[in-house]
Amino acid sequence: MADNRIVLFPYGQPVDRDKRDACLALVLHAGGDLNRIHDGPWDSDPASEGAEKNFLRYISRIQEIVNGSRPPLVVLTRTNPLPLAVLAKRRRLCGAIKNLNRAPWAIFVDSVLDPFFYRNASKLGTFDTKCEGKDENAMFCLWTPDEAQRSAVQERYIVWFPQTACDGFFKVRMAMHLKDLDQVPIEPVTQARVRALTDLDEPVSSIRRRL
Repeated sequence: MADNRIVLFPYGQPVDRDKRDACLALVLHAGGDLNRIHDGPWDSDPASEGAEKNFLRYISRIQEIVNGSRPPLVVLTRTNPLPLAVLAKRRRLCGAIKNLNRAPWAIFVDSVLDPFFYRNASKLGTFDTKCEGKDENAMFCLWTPDEAQRSAVQERYIVWFPQTACDGFFKVRMAMHLKDLDQVPIEPVTQARVRALTDLDEPVSSIRRRL
């Protein structure tokens, strides 16, 4: 079995520990490799060109990403303002590294930092299901920007909410959506990792050390 995916956090991982652990749990379920995470800076300005250039310069040295042999999982942890933090960010990164167009992209929504994400995203695109992050059954969804907003024909995003990290239904739906999003099949998360994450009595940071 091939290694799991490289994971890119262009804005870095969530600062809050609980949300960071939840985000890493989602990354694991999506087939990401916690030992191959590459973080961009947690910059207060999504339009910071200097921070972005440094991040691009760094990941452009990773042959697996550049040659497209296995697209990474890209996770955006900043969403406000949506057109700039998500849509324009993807456009610039994909413009610099073409193979990122083939990667699955995820949005990790922090409802404290962006309480109006669902409302704003609904104005700019379409969700596959109602997913305001308040209903425990609406664990995540697929968001497709309107055609006028998209930089690529197949531009879509998996939207993650923190409280959805370890639900069994989530695991099944996530696998289905990732296969639909990506041209390169993903391997299922190993049973040991799934068992380790079914009960988060310990933080994901310590699980990461054990895997």
